[in-house]
Amino acid sequence: MYYDASILLVDDYKFIRTILERMLQQLGYQNLCMAADGVEALNLLRFQPVDLVITDYHMPEMDGIGLFQSMQQDPVLAKIPVLLISGVPTEKFATQALAMGIQSTLTKPFRAEQLDQEIQSLLTRSLS
Repeated sequence: MYYDASILLVDDYKFIRTILERMLQQLGYQNLCMAADGVEALNLLRFQPVDLVITDYHMPEMDGIGLFQSMQQDPVLAKIPVLLISGVPTEKFATQALAMGIQSTLTKPFRAEQLDQEIQSLLTRSLS
């Protein structure tokens, strides 16, 4: 189990970031940092690499797809797994994201157990 992993939460709604932070803390994750959009996340990642990025799909400035694409341009950041979350429950969303190389997707709302399962799966693949 990778509960000591560092995780970056990216969402333009502070309320959602707070909910995700509390959910992750209740699951046992403590090493968390936050960003309000993809631009802020990229700036943070350049100085503070993490083990996993959990990002919302729809955000101003730079959305989750833009963040992922920018990360792929940097050899260090390209190794960080990305979990893309969205409030739009469509199969097209997940299919497009996975086709681009995003490792995992979740549609809001989701249960803490689902989030934990996705995180553990991504970290097992990237850290082992």
